[in-house]
Amino acid sequence: MKSRYKILIVFSFITSLFTFTSPLVAEEVYFKNITCSAFDNTDELMSFAFWLDGYFSGALKKQVINEKGIEFILEKTLAACQNNPKKAVFQIIHDLKSP
Repeated sequence: MKSRYKILIVFSFITSLFTFTSPLVAEEVYFKNITCSAFDNTDELMSFAFWLDGYFSGALKKQVINEKGIEFILEKTLAACQNNPKKAVFQIIHDLKSP
């Protein structure tokens, strides 16, 4: 019975090594570095900006949805992306939400 657990532990360890050193994991795009130009259309950009607004709200522990605030963020993000397509969307929203 003990050898069965040893085999299971060794197998789990080896499996985790392959999982965490997989090229797919190594090639994941870090969401803070995604630029405006990475999106094919405005809808995709706005969906990502909306998600980031929620990310920041969660990080700031703001649990109230401010519809006008979201509209403002989305409008300003779209304008900033049109002016500077190489800028990271995360940075744009960070600057807009910073006090």
